[in-house]
Amino acid sequence: MLRSLITDALSTEGGVTLAAIATRDLATWSAAPAPDVVFVTTSDPHRSEVMGRLLWQWPRSRVVAVAQSGRDGALWELAPQKTPLGELCPATLVDIVHGGRR
Repeated sequence: MLRSLITDALSTEGGVTLAAIATRDLATWSAAPAPDVVFVTTSDPHRSEVMGRLLWQWPRSRVVAVAQSGRDGALWELAPQKTPLGELCPATLVDIVHGGRR
């Protein structure tokens, strides 16, 4: 049912190619070009095991995890983050090492 919802929603969009893959077959797709978005159904879209494997496979892709019920979902993506540190001093370096928890 979820596959038909996604297919119907995206079928009118130009430049969208859909491919079905089972997570157990992920290794066979290692040579495939990275998709822009990967849709995956899972019992809990907020758990990271499968999403981590997919993002490891395709780090520039976004993963849309949809609960098997179709009622909940989460968007997973890797994104660079920059935090300005200002003038460096020993206390700043210690804060960085401790994750800013001082």
